[in-house]
Amino acid sequence: MTSVTLRTKKGKHGKAYLFLDYYPPYFDPLTRKTKRQEYLKMFVYTRPATVHQKEYNRKVMANAEMMRNKRSISVLNQETGLFDSDRLRMSFLKYFEEKIKGKPRHWQTALQYFSRYVNGECAFGNLDVRLCQKYREYLLNEAVCINPMFDEKKRRKISSTTASKNFAYFRNILREAFRDRYLKENLYDYLDPINGKTDSRREFLTEPEIKKLYKTPCKYDVLKRAAMFSIYTGLRLSDIIDLKWKDITTAPDGQPCIRKKMIKCRREVTVFVSENALKFCGPKGHPDRAVFHNFRQSMTVTPLKNWIKDSGIRKHITFHCFRHTHATLLISKGIDIYTVSGMLTHSDIKTTQVYTHLIDSKKRDAAHCIENIL
Repeated sequence: MTSVTLRTKKGKHGKAYLFLDYYPPYFDPLTRKTKRQEYLKMFVYTRPATVHQKEYNRKVMANAEMMRNKRSISVLNQETGLFDSDRLRMSFLKYFEEKIKGKPRHWQTALQYFSRYVNGECAFGNLDVRLCQKYREYLLNEAVCINPMFDEKKRRKISSTTASKNFAYFRNILREAFRDRYLKENLYDYLDPINGKTDSRREFLTEPEIKKLYKTPCKYDVLKRAAMFSIYTGLRLSDIIDLKWKDITTAPDGQPCIRKKMIKCRREVTVFVSENALKFCGPKGHPDRAVFHNFRQSMTVTPLKNWIKDSGIRKHITFHCFRHTHATLLISKGIDIYTVSGMLTHSDIKTTQVYTHLIDSKKRDAAHCIENIL
């Protein structure tokens, strides 16, 4: 069994700092680290000279001893498998934040949505099925996009897909909290996931529309070049912004390629590019310099919208639609879906299957071409 001892460490200016010593070291399920010492952010006077300093030392030592007792009970409960009721008073939001450190930014967004719903305060004891179900309804009917670029009144409601993803992240954290013995019951089992299925068809540009857009002047030349580069390569916006000149290299066959760690999937992949695609990168710069220097995400909102409008295209085109355009062009040219999935760096072939509506349309065209044979 782990023992918890209150100790002091001599500091400057006649002060000694208090800390708890765990022996043998205690494994903290929250941080997933072994803990040997825990500083209490308290100090006592090593040589109290006044009545006030002596009284201060007495009160601090009493509080520190109380904390030692609580930690001892908590460690005992952890090691014997008993539930520690003191944990119900701990902050669930801080637990959430600790658990998602090092994970993709989507987890941070999920924390922001829930934090907004509970107005920045939620202890484990506040969590129950009713609150979680109300949060589910909030995501479906009231939650608006978290985007600091827009005023709160101008933000639109999130889609069912976005609600589904964020609620799934939230449910996973609840399941981990139960496993770590911060919750008495597994709320995950009582909550139905949000059906985020939407129309599998994705908006994209046709070849004539691409040519029309290319011929249309754009306020920011770097936006135009980045858009065309995305159409040629299928790279996401985040990866284009992050692209450095050192990421563009030569493949074993002597042809150019991009080799970098993708932002979303967090793994290094190789993307083959054509010479025409590289023309949109401009003159080669320093290896650590961004290929599309001064290209900012803010350009993909109003400036992109105005550029699309000036071209006469009436579709709702976002920057991500250029990635859809790349995929649909490949499939329309007869490239098999497995190759397209690899070029888009999809981890699951099901993600690529949303573009197969083009294949169905080609089948219908094939059927109609012999309609009048007799």
